[in-house]
Amino acid sequence: MVFAVVPEVNNVNSLISKVAQAIDLDTAAGNELDLASTVSIDKINAYGVNGGETMTVNLRDSADGKDHFIVASITLSENTESEVYGTYGGDKTATYDAQIKAKINSTVSKYTIEEVKDNPDALLTDIRDQLNIMFGDNTFIAEVGFASVTYQ
Repeated sequence: MVFAVVPEVNNVNSLISKVAQAIDLDTAAGNELDLASTVSIDKINAYGVNGGETMTVNLRDSADGKDHFIVASITLSENTESEVYGTYGGDKTATYDAQIKAKINSTVSKYTIEEVKDNPDALLTDIRDQLNIMFGDNTFIAEVGFASVTYQ
């Protein structure tokens, strides 16, 4: 009977090790994504999307059957040490304001009001990631923030 239990204990230990490794990998992957938001403030250029004015974006339908939207003033923190900052950053960013607003609209409209209220950081991270994909550099937009926000 001892011989029957030992293989099972080994299998359990192996499974626990695999789960622990998977958790460590996921944790490391999350930390890599957050590296972009650790840029020091002296390496940041703030850009107010839509000239600093608010944007109104419809949210995805929620379970309550009502139409919901978000009204927000959105600020981008551009990493001045990014490889693409010279091409897209600073005064040049306004040239791309229409594309930035379109990307923000398409990203925000995927969320319900409940998702935005429960975890606004997930929305802001998603916007940051989508803009970085658009600009071709995952460190260009270090952070996205709401200067003001209202949900309805």
